[in-house]
Formats: sequence, structure tokens, C-alpha cells
Amino acid sequence: PALRTLMDRGIPVLFFSYGGWFAGQAIGHDSKNVELRLAQYAATQDGQRCLQLARGFVSSKILNCRTLLRRNLAAPNPVALSELKQLARKARSADSLESLLGIEGTAARRYFGEFSGMLTGASQDQFGLEGRNRRPPRDPVNALLSFCYSLLSKELLLALRAVGLDPLLGFYHQPHFGRPSLALDLMEEFRPVI
Repeated sequence: PALRTLMDRGIPVLFFSYGGWFAGQAIGHDSKNVELRLAQYAATQDGQRCLQLARGFVSSKILNCRTLLRRNLAAPNPVALSELKQLARKARSADSLESLLGIEGTAARRYFGEFSGMLTGASQDQFGLEGRNRRPPRDPVNALLSFCYSLLSKELLLALRAVGLDPLLGFYHQPHFGRPSLALDLMEEFRPVI
């Protein structure tokens, strides 16, 4: 009865292995809005539309990184702020998804090069950060970032399903087996905040 009540209220129950691997979920009825999904599928086949959306995701992410550095560093590095501003401008005019990936990577390296300065009150030997790493994360800060990103990804995946969109079919993150590409697209702007 509890599971039925959750499904009736649109609250999914996710099942994970002891090791934390996703095994499955119990959800109520999917959205019946097939027209919305058809429009999403059509939009993902339009290369210019994908590029336009991806530019917005990445430039907003870079500007959010810049804002966080400005707000949270005691003495923000003016060179880093200027470079991030220029990279956001380049992202808005990128001519392909591949060049956008390069711009995003450059901005991420610059942002994470300054990131540890925002960890006020933390011991640098315990919580130092020498760039972003994952699979597996090699330090506590990267482990925390990866954990938070996985929680955000799950929330966005559930929100996309709730409104009737296919979370596996994105615009910037191209489809790969089992990857919630649209959820990852929407995560971009929130990543610096976490």
C-alpha cells in the first residue's frame, strides 16, 4: 500500500545495490504527452537548435563560475575573471559542439584552479584541490563534488520524467547508452554552485 500511494502521488522509489549502483525504480504512469516527446526528438535532430541551446548552457555555466569566484574569494584573481568572461563570450559564438567542449574544458580548468581559495576555514592539506578529477575522485573535495553532481543529476532526471521529457535525449550531451543526456545538459548551469 505504501508503494502504491507513492506511485499514485507521482513519487518515484529508486532501488540501489549495496554498492550504490542503480538497479531500477517504481514509478506511476509516465506522462501521456506524446506530442512533447515528439517535439523533443525533432529538436534534437536539428543541429543548429542543439548548438544554440548548448551555447546557452555552457556560457551560463562559465558566467556562474565567474560569479562564484567574485563573490567567494577574498581577493579574486582579475586575470581568471577576465579569462572566464572571454570564454563565456566565445561559448556564445562557438561554431560547433566540439569547439564548445574545448571552451568548456578550458573554463573548467581555470575555475578549478581558483576553486580551493573558496574553501575558507578548511585545512589545505585535508581539503586541498589540484584540479577536478573523477572516476574515482582522488581527494575529499572531488568526492564531494561528484556526489553532489550525482544527486543533482537524479533530481533533474526525475523532474524531466515528471513533465514528460525523455531524460536520455539531450542537445549538448549527445546520446550514449544509459546516460541521462538531457539531465546533464540542464545540470551545466548549476554545476558551479554545487
